Amino acid sequence: MQVTFRYSSGRPTSQAFTIEFRSGSATGALLASPGLLGTGDWRTYHEITYNVDSGPTATASIAVVFRAGDGSDIADLDWIRFS
Repeated sequence: MQVTFRYSSGRPTSQAFTIEFRSGSATGALLASPGLLGTGDWRTYHEITYNVDSGPTATASIAVVFRAGDGSDIADLDWIRFS
């Protein structure tokens, strides 16, 4: 399975954070956790495709959690596609 998503971030392009895709809730089983970098501007978007080794085999709720080591704004998630 793959997850493709489009995001932007006001963080500098050298500043890292993670986006977690979790099954059912923000504390559910971790499906994927790609590390990302800021895009430098909220109007600059990047599209990422990430392979997921295991995931739900039927219809399921997916929670998206952003994590960073500071209190700054992290990112804007424009859209997500699972395939």
